Amino acid sequence: MSGALRISIGQHSHRGGKEINQDFHGALIPEGRLLAAKGVVAVVCDGISTSAHGREAAETACKSFLTDYYATPEGWSVRQAGDRVLSATNAWLYGRTRSGDGRYDPDRGFVCTFTAIVLKGRTAHVLHVGDARLYRVSAGSAAVLTRDHRQHLGEGETVLDRALGISPTLRIDYCAVPVAAGDVFLLATDGMAEHLGATGAADLAGRVDGDLDRLAGEAIDRAIASGANDNLTLQILRIDALPEFSGSDVPSLSGTLPLLADPRPGQVIDGLELIEQIHGSDRSRVFKARDLETGETVAVKVPADSATRDPGFLQALLMEEWVARRIDAPQVMKAWKGPGEREKSALYTVFEWVEGLSLTRWMQAHPQPDLAVVFALLRDMAAGVQAMHRRQMVHQDLRPENIVVTGEGRAVIIDFGSTRILGTEDGEPPLDPAHAAGLATHQYMAPEGFFGVPANPSFDVYALGIIAYQMLTGRLPYGGDMARAATPAAQSRVAYRPAAGPESRVPVWVDAALRKAVHVDPSRRHLEPAELLADLTRPNPLLPGVLHQAVFARDPVRFWQGVSLCLAVCVVWLIYLLSIA
Repeated sequence: MSGALRISIGQHSHRGGKEINQDFHGALIPEGRLLAAKGVVAVVCDGISTSAHGREAAETACKSFLTDYYATPEGWSVRQAGDRVLSATNAWLYGRTRSGDGRYDPDRGFVCTFTAIVLKGRTAHVLHVGDARLYRVSAGSAAVLTRDHRQHLGEGETVLDRALGISPTLRIDYCAVPVAAGDVFLLATDGMAEHLGATGAADLAGRVDGDLDRLAGEAIDRAIASGANDNLTLQILRIDALPEFSGSDVPSLSGTLPLLADPRPGQVIDGLELIEQIHGSDRSRVFKARDLETGETVAVKVPADSATRDPGFLQALLMEEWVARRIDAPQVMKAWKGPGEREKSALYTVFEWVEGLSLTRWMQAHPQPDLAVVFALLRDMAAGVQAMHRRQMVHQDLRPENIVVTGEGRAVIIDFGSTRILGTEDGEPPLDPAHAAGLATHQYMAPEGFFGVPANPSFDVYALGIIAYQMLTGRLPYGGDMARAATPAAQSRVAYRPAAGPESRVPVWVDAALRKAVHVDPSRRHLEPAELLADLTRPNPLLPGVLHQAVFARDPVRFWQGVSLCLAVCVVWLIYLLSIA
């Protein structure tokens, strides 16, 4: 499989039987980082023929999308970025319409149709409003991925009921479909679409081996020869090679990869021999496996039979591998790449083998660990979480079972099935947030997460604070009370159990850091794991209780009672001195 997306594009436009060509089209194939982060974009726009401003509207919509889409944050989904850019363009066009002739006659406004395809990773994203059409031809079969936004008035007369610039608000049709090498996409404005049809699209796609620009021009010439009297625009996109799957492809891939039926030790899957099952639950099964080509030991994770009907979990399974590929830190489990690139024949994930004990078992074997050992492990955990946060990822399920302690005394974070990718939820999120929240263990979930607050870095700080407290004391700071609190008010009444005390080996300043990390109010927690680690490893004088407090701060009532007593003694003494004078 190729390491990058490769697309061939051909395009042509003609005024047809009209005096002016009010269609506008464009495409952009970026290089390097933008190709992987944003993908390839092709756009066709058609200005309404009744307005002298149709051409300007179409050109503005096309150019602004090709420019502004690539300027949006990389963390945004295609749908979120497209919605934001098109909403801004629609507002500008509608404003021009309201300030000109279109204020009284919409047919003379800045109005155009818009259809775009964004090929990102192994997925095609379609953004559409109006009556242009997008055909997908795969394995010789053509399908229309858009629908015409036209209202029928009777006697064969129709009018656009959705387009850019018609109204102050915009509703865009969006869909995402998986693609394969060799697929062909055809974008055609309505004048060309009427003469193309699904049969013509399939026939045209069968001749894409040559010059695609020439092929698009010949198709338009045939439409004109057959009587087309409208503007005609056609774009042809052929997928030559696909990259390794990415996070944006997860929803579509989870629905297309077949599921493994009852995998067992000894079975070989794509060159990986399953050796033994090391973990099993009602959600997934994890096998120790060996690559038959290299001899390397790897971990293979497959969905359990009971989870194969849960699309959210299947997406989480693939997302876990994608997350692991994006993080390069020794404290975070890595996805296994293997020799070269291999196509998967089924839905499973593969990770590098991490030899060691879960933190749960490690704590059972070390009930009274040295503080230096605890802090060293916490330093690894904090570094791993910090690496995820730098990539705009929240683990969201930090707990002892998801941390491995190696024989060398290192801590490695595993299991990214609940990870939230920040910036992708305004649109089609790769994971159902409710599903992700359900995977986290309650004792380690930030209290606000129980009431639907989307996960943010504070969630991981809270979980890390709970883990640190448990490693140092062998218990939880709130016991089971926080997980049972049914309302935010009930949560605020749950008492923190100090880790420091007469019979505890935990220093007061460490307890102050833990208290802040697991505070029920997220605004009063540490901002990042690095800040928590700093407070754990050296006293922070700004935390309550770290410095010895003066009497007036510890007990102001007794302080002022003492001051009053001293003043009273002074008054009595002065009275005595005056009486004997």
